[in-house]
Amino acid sequence: MTKLKKIDAAIRDFYQKKTPPVSSDLIIAILYSVDSGGKRILPLIFFYFFEGFCFELNPIDFVVAASL
Repeated sequence: MTKLKKIDAAIRDFYQKKTPPVSSDLIIAILYSVDSGGKRILPLIFFYFFEGFCFELNPIDFVVAASL
């Protein structure tokens, strides 16, 4: 799975597992906004920065990157 797909999965998991649950209309609106172009540059820079310092990426890193 590519980095972008893992970031997308982290975002979707966050809203689907939210307690208390978020309304489905709000989730659709949020994901529509998030899926528009240019929203993945900062998370990718985050990953390349850490890879440049030879850090291994863990699953929690994708959650952090998705929050950027």
